Amino acid sequence: MDVIEFGTAEEFLEASRQFRANEPYLTNVIGSVAHSVTRGRRYDACHWFIARDQGQVVGLAMRTLPHNLMISPMSEPANAAMAAAVAQVFPDLPGFSGPLSQMPAFQSALGAVSAETSMTEVVYVLGAFTPAVAAGVARRVNTDDVELLRTWLFDFAVEARLPTHDIEAGVARMLDVGWLWEHDGKPVAMCGYAGPVGDAGTVVGRVGPVYTEPTQRGRGFGGAVTSAVVEQLQQMCEHIMLYADASNPTSNGVYQRLGFVEYARTGQVQFRYA
Repeated sequence: MDVIEFGTAEEFLEASRQFRANEPYLTNVIGSVAHSVTRGRRYDACHWFIARDQGQVVGLAMRTLPHNLMISPMSEPANAAMAAAVAQVFPDLPGFSGPLSQMPAFQSALGAVSAETSMTEVVYVLGAFTPAVAAGVARRVNTDDVELLRTWLFDFAVEARLPTHDIEAGVARMLDVGWLWEHDGKPVAMCGYAGPVGDAGTVVGRVGPVYTEPTQRGRGFGGAVTSAVVEQLQQMCEHIMLYADASNPTSNGVYQRLGFVEYARTGQVQFRYA
């Protein structure tokens, strides 16, 4: 078992192609972020790791600073090797996102005093789609919405316990892929998506972020704007997925009524050191 750190996103994407095709949902974020880097997205630094067993790819990890590590599913031996390799590069790693079963090996390799699950996420994949109906109309985001997007993306990040340092990049992305739901001529909810990932026949699109202005919640607007994005993605992708906070019954209920079916559960882990 060996772990290689690749120097570029292009090399990483090529080397991981078959592994990602075999597990398109739980490697989707890794793939979409790597593709965004090849198109010019910038981070403080990028690290791309691949675990191999006799030359065969058996696990992936990615860190785009200042974000935490993200890891794919992998076997226990691959997980141990990946944790040891990552600990050499990031001996004080703050945490990771991925399968929670992989937490003990990372905690051991890092020598962390404790590891805490800060969020459990449900990975949903769309089955039979049932569009939501609500009063109002969907429209694409435009440059007049920039200030609104800044506010809502910040509020979304705070509510979802996500970093708030990347708001401007989020605004730029939403100008390309974002939708708003308007009621009585005013925006009340938004939804976007990540660039589709995969080869022809297995392309996966990921919905998110989804946000409804707090005073407008409970009226179906979040489901309606998500439906608009799903309908667009259906023209671009064979499969559609999203992540949801497992502790939020309202959003989970919305996605389930749209036809999303639970595929797996992952989590966000935080390490504490002495």
